[in-house]
Parts: sequence; C-alpha cells; structure tokens
Amino acid sequence: NNDTNNNNNNTNNDTNNNNTNNNTNNNNNNTNNNNTNNNTVDKNFTGLKNQGGTVYYYENGVKTSKNGFVDFDGGKFFVASGKLVSDMNGLTNDPDKSSDWYYLANGQAQTQYTGLVEYDGAWFYVGNGKLDTNITGYVAYDTGMFYVGLGRIMTEVNGLAQDTATGAWYYLANGQVQNQYTGLAMYDNAWFYVVNGILASDYTGNVTYDGSTFYVVNGMLYM
Repeated sequence: NNDTNNNNNNTNNDTNNNNTNNNTNNNNNNTNNNNTNNNTVDKNFTGLKNQGGTVYYYENGVKTSKNGFVDFDGGKFFVASGKLVSDMNGLTNDPDKSSDWYYLANGQAQTQYTGLVEYDGAWFYVGNGKLDTNITGYVAYDTGMFYVGLGRIMTEVNGLAQDTATGAWYYLANGQVQNQYTGLAMYDNAWFYVVNGILASDYTGNVTYDGSTFYVVNGMLYM
C-alpha cells in the first residue's frame, strides 16, 4: 500500500510539474507573440509607427531612412533618418521643396495655426501652418497691427503707410502700427494728423503740436 501511495504521489507531482511547465511555456509563447505583433508591420503599411518609444516611418511595410516631411493620418510630420523628430519646433524648411516652410510643434505641422511666427530674428506670416509669401498688407497679432510684405514683417517701414485693402493710413515704427501715438506725421512733404496711430481723415479743426496750433482739414495740416 505504501508503494502504491508513493507511486500515486509521484504521478501527481509529475503531473503538477508538467502543468506548471506548460503554463510557463504558454506564457513565454504569449509574450513572444505579443512582442512579435508589436514589431510586425503589414507589408502594405505606409506611415508612422511607434515602436519602443521611437516613431518610425515605413513605406510598404519597410523602415525607411527618409529625411523631410511625410503625410500620415491627416497630418504632416518631419522625419530624419526615418524617425519622427519630436523636438523640432518653429519654422522648418522642406528639404524636398526649398520654397516651402512649415510651422512645427513637436515635429508636426500646425495646420490649424494662422498668424505671425519668429524665425532667425525676423517675423513671418503663416497661414494654416505654412509660410505665406504672397501676403502683403496689415496683420493683427497679439493686440498689435503689423505691416507684412511678401510674408515678412517689414521692420524697415516707418511713418505713414496705406492699407490698400481699406484705404486707411497708419503711422508705423519698425513695421508696427503705433496705436499709442497721437500727433502730426510727415508724408511726401506734407503733414497729417494722426490719432491712435491712424490718419484722422475725418477730422477738421485746430491741432496743437509741439507748442504750436495748426489748422487741419480732413486730417491734412494747412500752414
């Protein structure tokens, strides 16, 4: 009877050990399968894929060494050596088309953004995340008004300058409307009355400037 019990115990132990080993092997297989699935890319896949914290760019299921912009899932992204450059911000040139510049945040073009951005000490106008060199005129930004030519704030423009879109004249310094300024300004050898940075073309009357009083008709000074 003791031998029989011992045999039964040995049999049970062997069975338990086998079950344990099988479970361990199954877990390892599942882990391996998961790793394989995470790293596997369909041969028809083209786009970005995060693998181990690094985002790679694939074409037809193969990692690339692409440098430049790629389109994926409705967005535009910048990659270098086939990897997303997530720390790239600001205006960035397209190496495939030197005339194109995009405004980036974390390596992605900010297509929802329209406004002014700084680059290399100058300010530029961006429309839907892309540098717009076709725009010339006045642009509102951060409570100010700026004169833009060919997509850049014209810091060399000072004095009175007309807004061809509205016909209004503004008084500028370094390309920015001086909305805090009220007084006289010279343009084309004539003097004009400016109120809060705008030529007061609807004003007729006396104006005191630099200790003297002048008569103004429709914003223009008569001496």
